[in-house]
Parts: sequence; C-alpha cells; structure tokens
Amino acid sequence: MNSGPATYGELMGRALAEVMAALREPPDFLDVRDAVRLAVVQGRVSRSADRVLGTFAIAAPIVDEPDRVPNVDDDELTRISALRGQLSEVGRAMDGLARSEDAFKASRPAGHHPAVASLLRGHDYAGAAWDLLETRVTSPKSIDREPVLALWSQDSTRTILADAATFVHSCFAAQDCLAPALLQGISRRSGRPVVRLDELDFIGKTAWLTSTLDAAWRDKTVAIRRLTEELVDRFGPVPLGDVDHLTAYVRPRIQQPGTPAALGRSVTEYSRWLEEHAVELTIADARAAIGVASRLTLLAGIVHPAVAPACTRVLDSWRACHHRLTDLASRHPSPDDDAGATVLAQGVSEILSALEESPSSIHEWAAATAVAVAYVPRFTRVIEGSLFAGRRSGTLLGRQESTRYPNEAAPSRWQPVSDDSRQIRGVQLVLRQALRELVTHVLPQLGDHGLKPDHLPAVADLAVTKEALATPLVHIPPSTVRRSTATQPSAQPRRRRG
Repeated sequence: MNSGPATYGELMGRALAEVMAALREPPDFLDVRDAVRLAVVQGRVSRSADRVLGTFAIAAPIVDEPDRVPNVDDDELTRISALRGQLSEVGRAMDGLARSEDAFKASRPAGHHPAVASLLRGHDYAGAAWDLLETRVTSPKSIDREPVLALWSQDSTRTILADAATFVHSCFAAQDCLAPALLQGISRRSGRPVVRLDELDFIGKTAWLTSTLDAAWRDKTVAIRRLTEELVDRFGPVPLGDVDHLTAYVRPRIQQPGTPAALGRSVTEYSRWLEEHAVELTIADARAAIGVASRLTLLAGIVHPAVAPACTRVLDSWRACHHRLTDLASRHPSPDDDAGATVLAQGVSEILSALEESPSSIHEWAAATAVAVAYVPRFTRVIEGSLFAGRRSGTLLGRQESTRYPNEAAPSRWQPVSDDSRQIRGVQLVLRQALRELVTHVLPQLGDHGLKPDHLPAVADLAVTKEALATPLVHIPPSTVRRSTATQPSAQPRRRRG
C-alpha cells in the first residue's frame, strides 16, 4: 500500500533536513540573484511563522471548557511576542523587495548551488506544513469538531511552536553561513573587492542589506536566533504527537454510478482508495464504508434473488457494526471527509430506487452487482486493519461513559483504546459474521462475475475466537513519523534532555 500524502510531521522533517544539508556544505560563491531570491522567500516564511506562532500560542476557544489552560506560560508568551515582532519587521521589509520589479527581474534563477536549492526546498516544505495546519486546524472543513479540538491539545500545540522556532532558527543561521559566499558573489559582480555599499548597483545593495553583511540586519538576525533558541530550549525535545499524523484532504475520484459499467469503476476506485490510505483512515471512514457495503448487499439481494436470505443476514451484521462504531472515534479528521463514500452510497441508493420503479431492468445489473459485492470483503478487511493501526498509533479513541452521576445525563469522555478493547472486538465480531456469510452463502452463488477465490478470505480465517480476534485479517502498520535527526551546531539550538 502507498503511504499516502505527506503528513505535517514528514513535511517539517523534510524542511529541517534540507536546511541542515545546506548548512553542512555551504557554497564558496553565492550569486547575488540567488541571495535576493532567498531573501524574498525567507520574508514569506517569516510571515507564515509569525502567523503560526500567534495562532498556537493561545488556547483554542472552547465554550464548554472555560478552565482550559494556556498552551504557554507568561515567560514563553513574552518571548513569542518579541519574536513575532522581529519576524513581522522582516516580513514587511521583504514585502517591499518582492514588489520591486527590478528585484524580481534580477532574482530570476541563476543555476542554483546545491545549498541554495536545498534552502529553497526547505522553505517550500515548511510552507506546505503550515498551510496544512491552516486548512485542517485553524480553518477545518470537517463539521466534526472533536478530532480538530484534539489537535489543539497542549502537547500538539507546543510541538507546532517548537517546530516553528527550530525552523526559523535554522533559516537565520543559514544567513551567517552564506555571508562569506555572498561577499564573494558581490565582489565578482562588481569586478573588484567591495569596500563601500554605495559602490554597488541596485541588486548588489539589495543582497547586501538583506544579509548579515549589513550591521542592522545582523543585529536583527542575532535577536531572532537568540529568541528561537530560548524557546526551543524551554519547549524541550520535540515529541511525536497527534499533529504529526495530520494530512491533506485526498478524496477518492468517484463518479456517481448511473450505469452498470460506472458502478464497477466506482467500487473499484473506492476499494483502491481505501487500501492506499489505510494508514490514515478514521472511524468516519469506517462508518461510511459500512454504509456503502450495506447498500451493495441490499442491491445484490434484489438483483440476485437466490442470495436474498443470506443478504438479509449480512445486512443485520452491517447495521450492528455501524451502531458499534459510534463508540469509537479518531483524533484526526477523515482524509475523505465522507465525500467519495457519500457519492457512491447515494448512487447505489438511486439504482435501488430505479430498480423498484422498473424491475424489468434488473438483469442488466447482474454482472456489475456481482463484481461490486465481491469488493466488499476487500475494503471491509482494510477497515478492520485500520482499527488496529489506530490503536497502536494512539489515534483511536473509545467512548468512556461517566459513572460519577449514574442517574443524570453526563457527557461522554473519550480515551485511547486499550490493547484488549471490547469496543474493537465488538466491531470485529459483527464484521467477521458479515464476511463469513458473504464468503459462504453469497459470493459463491454469483457465478463467474465476482473476484477470483484467491482474492477472498478463507472461511477458516474468519474465526471469532479470542485468539483469532487478536490479529486483524489485514495487517496495516501504524502511522509513524520520524523527524530528521541531523544536527548542526550552528543551526540546531541546544535542547534540554527529557
């Protein structure tokens, strides 16, 4: 299975790795056009970092949790405010440079040195990570607020703040490393060693004034590096948190199945998407998949009357599974946001309505329905495996009913599920009951239209004993994000050991 789209943790890890690579091999000569381009990009990153620091330095506004503690203490907030002031000044200065037509023309790519290319890629990765936070956390598209609020936890927000401080520190450390190379580039552009700033042309002056060659800019860089180093030292080692698993919305490309051929394509695409994104599937995706399975099972019972009794039993299991999934939740939003599954489910519902109005066309759907139902065991097994992966990665939550006031209505609490979670086993039981019925009494009756036997689970694998339920039908590794471990004394602030 593919690992799916890059996560926030992976993007930040790549950003830091690119900056560290540039610092390990600084160029001997830096073209002034590259220097100006780096300055423009760094101004954009400074504005983005300023926005991220301002967003996550305070607690999320939650109405029903008035006593929520701030994400930073007063001393840390003071440092963040000072850092934001410095970054804001850098952003404003670079805004004017970016709008300058002469600077734009002069800063066109100049055959980048590998170190310059690494820095540009690092800026792009960090920008993509912060854009991801913007779309998934500060402006979520999902109407389910619980997973989003989990990302506002103190651990997650402090991870985000530490990431931002570390990356900003590394970027401004790069300016010190690039200053000697830039001086060589300015001298080569002028044709002689440079003594005074007024001897330079416009682009040369711009490169000088936006680097540590300039005394005022050097003081600003020193202040930013000091503040970021203090912040990272206070935040301690950057932990692996829920926010590291955050990914972009990547929905399956499903068209509403209005014809038999379209039904086969849609179910195939949906099954493929579930397999490719198995690591990041949520409980919302599981409920949506069960809804699709229910409608396809109902369609099979209508189009193939011989399997109608067995389909009725399978439908009972799907309903029980959907109900038991309400006691589980995921920390992170759905990568599908129910869009693809909804289109497919609505399309099958419309097919059912059309067949009810025109029963004479039932035979036209026989082959397509057989193929579609044969995919159900495949993506249902992926759903079961994703529950185990979510449990191991700590992203799966279980509903814990309050027992403090047994006679009063009390809000449910969500806690990470344990290894012997009865909630997961309850879902497994009805899932496997449905699969046993499908494999034993439904799919064999559909003729040669369905998938080949080697694509289907064996009945012996669908046991419901305690030992059998301890292992999923499909193993899906938990989502893991490893941050870059590369270190560089001039770029990596000292970190307190946990």
